[in-house]
Amino acid sequence: MMKLRLFAICVGLTGSLAVPVLAQTGNKPAAETMAPGTVLISGPAGQVTLAEVRMLVEEQVPHSRQPAFWTSPKSIEDAARNLYGNRALAQQALKEGLDRQPGGAAFLTLQREKALAEWLLQQRARARVGDTKVLEQFARTAYKAEPDRFRHMEQVRIRHIMVVPEREDKDGIMAKRRIEALLVEVSKAADFEKVAREKSEDRNSALKGGDLGVFDVGAMLPEFDEQIAKMKPGQISGPVRTKEGYHLIQLVERRAAGLAPFDEVAPLIRAEAKEKIYGDERRRVWQDVANAEAVKVNEAALSELALPVPAKSK
Repeated sequence: MMKLRLFAICVGLTGSLAVPVLAQTGNKPAAETMAPGTVLISGPAGQVTLAEVRMLVEEQVPHSRQPAFWTSPKSIEDAARNLYGNRALAQQALKEGLDRQPGGAAFLTLQREKALAEWLLQQRARARVGDTKVLEQFARTAYKAEPDRFRHMEQVRIRHIMVVPEREDKDGIMAKRRIEALLVEVSKAADFEKVAREKSEDRNSALKGGDLGVFDVGAMLPEFDEQIAKMKPGQISGPVRTKEGYHLIQLVERRAAGLAPFDEVAPLIRAEAKEKIYGDERRRVWQDVANAEAVKVNEAALSELALPVPAKSK
């Protein structure tokens, strides 16, 4: 039911990472449990492991987008292919002796310094983000400073069970019979969450017992809004037809308009706080060394370099 939006993040000359923007599900990504040495791509130039892709993602993808990145096999494949392409081209450059050409050694030195500087910035920024006291203080300060951001209209929390018509079921008759059978099942004191987990064909929400989360009234599918307007918390709707299929909707709760509790919006604020703290710490570390008093600037040389080029005489 959710529509995906894509944005690209450059990763050098060989491609980009497209990251889907998804609602957080709370499920622990496999990237945190899979062995770091797991080979994702291999070829004549060698192998690309999960550990290497993790490093690329940490560098290139904003922290708030990283959970969504790891839900997309295509994004992960693109990242691994980028690394493999760079590795293959680097090997080709070495075979052609580019590292021994005039300027080659200097270029490699600059790239090495850049890479080491980036690694240091990442380490310092991660340590700062990892300070839970700093993170919590930042999040609570942001919550108090911008209360209007967290005010909401009347809201509802809902679960659903969905049945999708088969290709040959053009009129949806068979799908309707299936959803009606599920309605009978949940009406006989069956656990709605259990039935959703086992039989809903929206597998993303099925993993959470059909939970679709919290929505502003009027912000859902029109068919959902119309049905939910007639319901009380705890009630289960009859079959609701949308372009995706047939649904049974359970209204879990209604929430009056007002300021969302901190605990409810904390995951969003903490994600934003991590990104802000990460960026601020990188800038602080960089400025401490780049703008240190011991750094001397050759103003005369800079002025000379900036002089306009004399016009050629005709």
